[in-house]
Amino acid sequence: MWTQAVAILAILSQCFGQLLAEIIYSSHTDAILIASISSAINQKFFLKVEINEVFINTDLNIENLSEESDIIFDLSESASISEIIKDFTKKHQIILVSIQNPANSYTDWQYFTHPTNLENLMALSSILSFLNWEKFIIIFDENTIDYLKDFKDQFLLKQLVPFFFSNKETQTFSDNFIGKVVKSTGIRNIAILNQWKSASKLVKSLRNKNMMKEGIGIILGSWSWWDVNENGILGYTESGLENATGYYSYEALACVKLMDLILTFPSSSNNLELIDYLEQNTINHHPIPSFTIMNSYNNEKRRVGAMADGAIIWNDDLIFVGNSSSIPNSPTTPINIWIADGKTNPGFANSELPYSIKAGARYALLSYKQKTHFLDGFDIVLTHTDCGAEVYEPAFSLKCFSELKGNPGIVFMTTPLPTTLFGNLISMKALNITMPVISEYATPQALESKTNYPQFMRIAGYDLYHTSVLTTLINVFGWKNIVLILENSTDNIAIHDYIVNWAEEFKINIANKEEDRWIMLSYNHTRFDTVKDWMKRIIDLKVRPMLFYVTPPFEYNAIVDFYEAGLRQGNCIFLLTNRVAFVQTKVNGDVAKQRLRELLYGALIIMEAEYIGEYGQEILKELQEYYYPLFYSDWKCLSFDAAMLILNGLKYTLAQGDDYEDNSVFNANLRLQKFLSCSGTVSIESDSNNRNSATLGIYNMRWNESTGLIYESLTGTYSVGSKQLFTFFDNIIWFSNKTTLPDDKIVYDNGCPFDKSEIRFSAKGAAIFYSSSSFIFIVAIIISFYVWKKRWHAKDPEPIKKSRIQFEDYIAMIAVFIDFFQFLSLGPDFSYDVISTKVSSWVSINIGWLNKGEKLWIYANCAVVIVALWVFFSIQIAFNLFEKSDNTFSSTIRAMSKLSLTIIGNLGFLPLISVFLSSFACYESIGPNIKQTFVHQDCSTFCWQDKHIIWATLSIISLLIYLPSAIYFRPFVDTMSNGNIKSKPLFMMAKGVLQVSAIILSKTLKVYYAGLHGLIYILLVSIFTAFCIKLKPYNYGRVNLWLIMSYLAVIWSVSLSSISSISSYQSIPLWLTADFIGWALLTFTGLYIQAWYCPSMLFTEENGDIGVLFRFQLGKSINADKINQIIRERKFESARFSSNFLNLSDRTQNNFIVDKGKDCKKGEVLPFKLSYH
Repeated sequence: MWTQAVAILAILSQCFGQLLAEIIYSSHTDAILIASISSAINQKFFLKVEINEVFINTDLNIENLSEESDIIFDLSESASISEIIKDFTKKHQIILVSIQNPANSYTDWQYFTHPTNLENLMALSSILSFLNWEKFIIIFDENTIDYLKDFKDQFLLKQLVPFFFSNKETQTFSDNFIGKVVKSTGIRNIAILNQWKSASKLVKSLRNKNMMKEGIGIILGSWSWWDVNENGILGYTESGLENATGYYSYEALACVKLMDLILTFPSSSNNLELIDYLEQNTINHHPIPSFTIMNSYNNEKRRVGAMADGAIIWNDDLIFVGNSSSIPNSPTTPINIWIADGKTNPGFANSELPYSIKAGARYALLSYKQKTHFLDGFDIVLTHTDCGAEVYEPAFSLKCFSELKGNPGIVFMTTPLPTTLFGNLISMKALNITMPVISEYATPQALESKTNYPQFMRIAGYDLYHTSVLTTLINVFGWKNIVLILENSTDNIAIHDYIVNWAEEFKINIANKEEDRWIMLSYNHTRFDTVKDWMKRIIDLKVRPMLFYVTPPFEYNAIVDFYEAGLRQGNCIFLLTNRVAFVQTKVNGDVAKQRLRELLYGALIIMEAEYIGEYGQEILKELQEYYYPLFYSDWKCLSFDAAMLILNGLKYTLAQGDDYEDNSVFNANLRLQKFLSCSGTVSIESDSNNRNSATLGIYNMRWNESTGLIYESLTGTYSVGSKQLFTFFDNIIWFSNKTTLPDDKIVYDNGCPFDKSEIRFSAKGAAIFYSSSSFIFIVAIIISFYVWKKRWHAKDPEPIKKSRIQFEDYIAMIAVFIDFFQFLSLGPDFSYDVISTKVSSWVSINIGWLNKGEKLWIYANCAVVIVALWVFFSIQIAFNLFEKSDNTFSSTIRAMSKLSLTIIGNLGFLPLISVFLSSFACYESIGPNIKQTFVHQDCSTFCWQDKHIIWATLSIISLLIYLPSAIYFRPFVDTMSNGNIKSKPLFMMAKGVLQVSAIILSKTLKVYYAGLHGLIYILLVSIFTAFCIKLKPYNYGRVNLWLIMSYLAVIWSVSLSSISSISSYQSIPLWLTADFIGWALLTFTGLYIQAWYCPSMLFTEENGDIGVLFRFQLGKSINADKINQIIRERKFESARFSSNFLNLSDRTQNNFIVDKGKDCKKGEVLPFKLSYH
């Protein structure tokens, strides 16, 4: 402007001499502007123009203006001052130069340095017409608002979107305006018509809000252009002002341009002629509009075209933002989303699994815009990342993400596989890529930490949470045996530890050892030879529930190879936390597919429930139609929800006016979303990366006969928030095609977890058992001989005399009866006599029906406890620990110790030895390995591992303690007894050896050679019977009689059983009748002999209360009045009472007070009075 003024002064100086020019400014005027114009005038019109700078304050001190002035420059930037100046110059015919376009009319003496705003807008219109922008934003200010209507009328069909931005706003406000208003529209073409300061702020905000990138088009008006240095911006300026270096230079050059026009007028003309000349060379006192089109590139403002009368002549190529030569003409803004659905696996074959899983997400992202309008200004662009979809290779991943960084997105839908996911996060962190990362797949628990992984969030739960629900379901089913298989990765360590702790708490047996629980990472069929034996060991466990933690698609490799190793339908129930129906499409060959389907049929899967409610079913229908004809539902619902989380977060961000490209802002907004979607209500926990209380589905693998494919059927749900955790609305169909819950272990018709055809004889197991049995037999003989010869010197008991029967006498007679059944049980099985067989087995704890399966270990527990009691009582007897104490406890212990000799040492001898030896009966096997042998009585327990080693150790320790001590103490039974019936020590020792021999024969020879066993057993019992006839074991004839008769009955029954086992005639009534006839004959014979040759030597008192005596014998406290009543009711002499009854117990007479009354007559009862101290 100053330049123009100087030019005018030069012309005037030529006509009239030196001109007087005044620059009027106020407090509103920019000092730099004053200096720039003044400098330009002085430089251009030196000595031709005299310049005075006049300040006018708000009081409008017009007296400071000179009437002698030739030109006045209005730099007041005040409407009121400008009006005063305009009137002043009109009155005194002074040329007025204005640098601002007037809001009102102008005078004949007023001229302007720039074309009108309308002419500027028309120039912009010509450029926009050339660019052919279908949709664009125009930002205007206070100066251009009046002309906006005409501009909108011209571009109505082009969908012009106007926004007002005041020139007075701050940079912060400008940032918010661009981010929340302009960017949220999605429109990428922008025209800025603001003054230079606000235009500069707006362009800077475009950079701050990440909009200055390829595809955006920006045009600046002539007064907005000069202080903007961004590359790729298109602008225009008036011709002649192209060399301006900034706004102040621009205004100064405009003034010089007007002055040059004035100075071209002849100096001899007067002022009125000059005014006419200026009007002829201006349009409405404004310069004739002629513009130069400018383009910024490499910090240089290039002249690329010229424009006059709306016509454009181009003389250079245009360069737009992002160094693009293409005219930005997209009406929408692309929103880039990274989606890891590629198939690259460094070093491995490609897979389509990630692409299939992300199908739901692609459908949501690409179809949602068609259903709604909030994204009309945007286009969702999917960048399909291929940075190792299933396998993480660090160098490859880092290089891949480095290349992707040049095409940034707002969010990353990550790979479904945990290992690769961690690798992605590592690479992104190394490259400082902070965009939100969303997973729809079950991922490790460690990723729940918002502190450690602030950019991550997941729609699906984590494997450990799914596992906790799966283990709860196992508890509901009541299964006690499982197999655990995990992929060998650090991610699965926490799962393994959790399952181990859970198994310990709930007494669940993990059948495979820890070293057999891991399968190599990324397993494929080429490694089958290295795992074949391991797979066979897993199969040989015969345990159905298999918790299987192998990530897809590698799980189908392992499952198919398990079939190759021998696993068959019904032998396993896979328990998974991943959907697996899709993997059947990746199996090569119909045979392999059939194997996969066979093994997966009936499997259970725990994961987020998909397609819940009406909306979920609607999405399922849409997906099926969209991906027809081949569609697998697994995971697509969750990937759909992950995409919907992005879209809802984007919608919220735009509505809030936030910048969706600000990673931290968009991350925070994603976490605020809560909406109903395909898998139910979706939201992210505020303090973690987990989804809020997602409903888990219990999926059952089923068979579709029409398609020949397996599929997952939702049979129930698990919901944390409901009163009932598990809700089943359909039956689970197991591998057997039945709804009955199968056993956790494979049980065949033989009641074992293997078929009869698999059983084989184990030479190693038999050698161990035979060696153990032989050792026990030798120990029994040596100890018996040693005790008889070295330690036992008591004489045989005297024959019994007529006496009152004692408590011990009853026990002695019961022992004979029990002996009969115990010896009977050690012979061949009585297939025709169920009653005698069961009774015999019960009293001897034999290997028959009573202690098969888990019952064996119940009796083993009891046997160990009994041996512990035996040790205690034996020590008490040997050292008389409680002899000096007369209290109730000591008396009870002494009585129980003596009783233990008979019960534990005599009657319990055979059962205890039988149970302990059963622990070593491992002579049958289902494989060559010694650990594949199983306990004969419990085929579900395999020998020489885990539980069996413990019980074998306890058994050998118990045998080494009990057997010698029992043989040693058994002869003491009668010497310490107060009973009348006593046995000879030699008999007890010989019977012990016979019982050990019979037990060993029943557990060895009887199993494979029942007939031979029967003959040998008959021979042994016959010899022992003859021995007993000669020895007369007891001092009471009747007991000897029935002892012999019982042995003869055993011989008779065993003989019939042996004959029936080898006979072809199997008539049960015949053999049963013969057996009872023999027993009857022996019974009648015994009764006959007893009546004639074995008189009764024991008698009982009338009305004797045996129960009281029994309790008295065991040391129980009884009422003294009850004792007195019993005494009075008995009619016997006082002397016999004192010698028999009082001697019945171990108590001394010091325990009683006996008050003797007066002498009694014959037949009367002495009035004894007993009172217990």
